[in-house]
Amino acid sequence: MNDRILILGGSSDIAIALIERLLDGNDIIVAQYFGSPERLTQLQSRTNGQVLAEQCDLSDDGAIDALIARFGDAHGTPRAVIQLAGSKLRLERFSKWDQAHVTRDLQIQLLSTARVLRAFAPAMAKSPQPTQAVLVLSSVTRDPAPKFMSMYTVVKSAQLGLTRALAAEYAGTSLRVYGVSPGMVATRFLSAIPEKAVEMSAAQAPAGRLLRPDEVAAVIASLLSTPQPSGVEVDVPYLGDD
Repeated sequence: MNDRILILGGSSDIAIALIERLLDGNDIIVAQYFGSPERLTQLQSRTNGQVLAEQCDLSDDGAIDALIARFGDAHGTPRAVIQLAGSKLRLERFSKWDQAHVTRDLQIQLLSTARVLRAFAPAMAKSPQPTQAVLVLSSVTRDPAPKFMSMYTVVKSAQLGLTRALAAEYAGTSLRVYGVSPGMVATRFLSAIPEKAVEMSAAQAPAGRLLRPDEVAAVIASLLSTPQPSGVEVDVPYLGDD
């Protein structure tokens, strides 16, 4: 029987790169999306039911509960839950803190994940085979906090707290909990920040460029294919330029 993988934020650039990698296996991939299913539709057209798109607003608890129920009824317990959902990155001084934006982002990136894992983690922990929960964090959780990113840093730090709590609580069980912490990645999430800021971040990166979505996807895919002992943060290396 094929295993099921649930991806939150399944239409994001990293998710699409990850799904491309997972198509070589036998997993059924359930990809949650909010409003941009086009690339998922293209992937679905290339497979025979291996990619399933699920529309859900992760800022709505009722919609999340409905997603959990649909997944459970159709697929049972997931082999892996991967958190890739998020909002566009914004650069703002702390004096311009946007409470509504932070509240929504916490719901999308943190509380929705906690809600999904609260439903599935107990059964995942009792699985006869290793299961995984992978949260994509950020280098801001391990490096000095950057300027003008207080809202983003707070949300990602909260995600790190959830990752650590889950890793501690489910230590010694079948559920392995990982946090993947990339530097700035060249995705659509950067479209709301000035080009100069992106260029500066690229120049400061070890390889002199931003990470690519496929480099983050490679790390996640490796954790899914070869489970490691439950940990907190996994760095994302630069794979080199083609």
